[in-house]
Amino acid sequence: MVVKLSKTALFSLAILLLSPNVWAQQATTSSISAQLGEAQEIYQQGRRFFKAGETELALQYFQRSHQLSQGRSSTLLAMAQCESILKRYDEALLHYRAYLATEAGQKDQIRVQERIKTVELLQQQAEKKAAQDRAKAAAEKAQRDQEAARIAAQVAEQISQQKLSALEEKLKPEESAWYQEPWLWIVVGVVVAGAGTGTGLALSDSGDSSNGGTSGVILKP
Repeated sequence: MVVKLSKTALFSLAILLLSPNVWAQQATTSSISAQLGEAQEIYQQGRRFFKAGETELALQYFQRSHQLSQGRSSTLLAMAQCESILKRYDEALLHYRAYLATEAGQKDQIRVQERIKTVELLQQQAEKKAAQDRAKAAAEKAQRDQEAARIAAQVAEQISQQKLSALEEKLKPEESAWYQEPWLWIVVGVVVAGAGTGTGLALSDSGDSSNGGTSGVILKP
């Protein structure tokens, strides 16, 4: 059985055969649309966090929306605003300038340029304060180091004096007890010798008296 196709059907069939990527392109377009929808939803969630004062969290949502939306201009401005509040001035300036280069940024050029000047001023002040803080910290550290060196020198001097005193103490002659002094025994010897001489003389005098003194005659009164 032979099926006859009209010219229109044959043309459509030829288009499909010659264009195998048609379905893939449609699928890609559908995926991009879904991705952009997700990016928009995340962006709105970031705005809610931003209004609630959750700047850090809002920034994360804006960054994710920026990736999904393939660089949507509104996300550039939102990220710049969050980064300014968080004092991430380098990143804020980068995104403000990127936003200024977009069509939306050109329409809002004056306001964006004013914000850029404000952020630049804040950045200069922050850098100046950071330099002052570093200088102050360095001065305080130098003072602490100087004090530590002074204390270490004092301790070393005390240790040195203690060692010197201990050495001098070792070099001193040992002190003997008073009864071990040689001069004491010399005096004792002299005293003993003198006592012996006196005793001998006393005994001699006593012997002479017992013999009567003169021929043994006792004189009467």
